[in-house]
Amino acid sequence: MANNCTKLRRMLVKHGSYNMTTGETTAKREEWVTRECGVPLFGETERKTGICRACARGWTHPENYPVEAEPQP
Repeated sequence: MANNCTKLRRMLVKHGSYNMTTGETTAKREEWVTRECGVPLFGETERKTGICRACARGWTHPENYPVEAEPQP
């Protein structure tokens, strides 16, 4: 059984730094990546399927959305 969600998602990853004293964020670069969702699975059904409830319900956002597996050559 899986411990983290295995659904593939396309995400916009924003690299930068955060100053905890001032609250300022500094964006350095952004990149689109395709990777597993990775959210911890808690329920028995989630662990059996390997997919979190948000992915199972079709949750989407312009900067984070589900994708199908890319075809292997």
